[in-house]
Amino acid sequence: MIARGELADYLITKEYVKPREVYPRKVAGTQVKVIHAIHGRSEDDQESELPHEDPLVISLLVANCMINRVLIDLGSSANIITKTVFEQLEIPSSSIRPTSSPLMGFNDTRVDPLGEIDLSVTAAKRTLKENFVLTEIYPSYNLIMGRGWIHRMRRVPSTLHQVIRCLSPDGKEVVNLWGDQVTAKECYMLT
Repeated sequence: MIARGELADYLITKEYVKPREVYPRKVAGTQVKVIHAIHGRSEDDQESELPHEDPLVISLLVANCMINRVLIDLGSSANIITKTVFEQLEIPSSSIRPTSSPLMGFNDTRVDPLGEIDLSVTAAKRTLKENFVLTEIYPSYNLIMGRGWIHRMRRVPSTLHQVIRCLSPDGKEVVNLWGDQVTAKECYMLT
């Protein structure tokens, strides 16, 4: 449809850009291998290991309290706060709203939340009111910040570089939020 020009109004440029090939071309005499799922790491990966495989863990100012051990999780569609952390914020429980939407984990486990709450989150010279799902789970992290917050903050996280790059509210400055690898290692050693 793009090549025929039917979607030209939706393209940033009117020129057609050929999409990247999803599968490699077959080279004469070789078989192309397609992998649909990966379980574990191959021996080759272990030999050429990156210097780290740490999750991106930062500290954030939430409801005027600095909270450590905050996981930046692009795989999460929700911001999650534990009951223990919520109690330490000393916010009245009357501000919790009921919810009937369960959280589904990676292995399809179901967690029924205690409710939802809106809290202010400040980072990179910007404060946003974010919705958090209150849970009674006890993960290694105090908060989990999902992709919605990352997108609203106009952030680009990198676990390889252990940094989140953000635009300042006026869009003129790039602000870096650096990850804490020591804390990240402590968090996943607890699991």
